[in-house]
Amino acid sequence: MSYGLIFGGNSTKSKCVFKLQKRSIRIIMGARNNDSCREFFEILKILPLTAQYIYSLLMVVVNNRNLFLDNAELYTIKTKKSYNETKEFKKALKRFLLDNSFYSMDEFFN
Repeated sequence: MSYGLIFGGNSTKSKCVFKLQKRSIRIIMGARNNDSCREFFEILKILPLTAQYIYSLLMVVVNNRNLFLDNAELYTIKTKKSYNETKEFKKALKRFLLDNSFYSMDEFFN
């Protein structure tokens, strides 16, 4: 489901995909149609579509840091990011997104 997500993850069609994702989660968990899926996403450790989209976008930035300027480069203070820092950031980001189960970009930004 994450293939090509950075290109269409915030499109109008993504709402249909998200509804299908929630429907699948309800089937897996044996829940009713009107039950909220937020806790099910956390139990199953699955990111909702919007959270996957956010994670994918941030991973593009993290994995291609050489294409972006950071504060150290802007202010000529040299710092070196280690592999472990990147790995820890990815874990922390995923945990944050799992804990919050963002259903929309508005939720994320508020």
